[in-house]
Amino acid sequence: MKLSNPAKSIITIVLVLLGIVFYESKRIETFSIGTDNSVMRSLGMFLSSKSEKIKSFLGISQFFENDEKFWAKIKESPKIFNYSFAAVQEKTATSTPAPLPLNVPLPLKLEAPYNILIVGDSFIAEGFGPTLEKELLSYQNIRVYRKGVYSTGLSRPDYFNWDEETDKLITTDKPNIAVVMFGANDGQDQRTLDGEVIHYGTIEWNPEYSRRVADFLKILNDNEIFVFWIGNPLARDDYYTKKMENLNSIYQSECQKSINCVYLSIWSLLADSQGKYSAYLPDKTGVKRLARASDGIHTTAFGSKILVREVINEMKEKMALEITPPPAPE
Repeated sequence: MKLSNPAKSIITIVLVLLGIVFYESKRIETFSIGTDNSVMRSLGMFLSSKSEKIKSFLGISQFFENDEKFWAKIKESPKIFNYSFAAVQEKTATSTPAPLPLNVPLPLKLEAPYNILIVGDSFIAEGFGPTLEKELLSYQNIRVYRKGVYSTGLSRPDYFNWDEETDKLITTDKPNIAVVMFGANDGQDQRTLDGEVIHYGTIEWNPEYSRRVADFLKILNDNEIFVFWIGNPLARDDYYTKKMENLNSIYQSECQKSINCVYLSIWSLLADSQGKYSAYLPDKTGVKRLARASDGIHTTAFGSKILVREVINEMKEKMALEITPPPAPE
């Protein structure tokens, strides 16, 4: 069948667009993570993930990684030909930090009253964050202040500076406990306030991100605020999941250096019986219910309750939480 000229043009445009998506999959992923539009975020993550899997299957992933680093270096320095790719290949940003001793002494149970500050990204802005706030307010001697900002984290202080924001929140709300959750948007190139770019996948990325986590913890520790740092859960997309594993290892590592921080892992709380991602999980009666949002990252109301239940149980190890009694009958 002979195609008409308009049909040929449409096919050509589609092929060109697919080629661009394939070549620029890493940049599309970075854009997707940072966008507020859930449809664009899901579509971008899907296309990026499929492109990366095809590159891996064809054995050309390293070519594209080296190509990206080459052009990044061209923009940054005239000394490109002195740049060694071997160093990056030997140790990438997905390297797991060395394990730290787990026998660091922690303080005794924290005393009420509790002024709790909950901060983080979209997990705190919707779903999990509001559910956690509501549950905490059911206990005695607790006040809760929650601040969740979409598409934010510690990678882009040029977009939203959490260090400055937290300083303001501490001044106004005077918390003695903080619940922190970042990472959903942080597996991307880091930017400094003076414009420097640190590309994800380079040997500089993990040390710089670790420094930012440590600096954020120092703000809280200097104000005598005990920290519950919540990791990220298993996600649907394998490529995204690897990034979350890397980020979680950094959070855990930095928390273990402080006697005023407890790292709470929620990685497997939303996994199925085989430890794999599942959008549906059984409730107490065994009926399967939707636990994850359509993007394969965030949680539904049911999924949020699963996470909150376990997080509260962990917090009870350090806090004397007592349910507020119902009002006496008249």
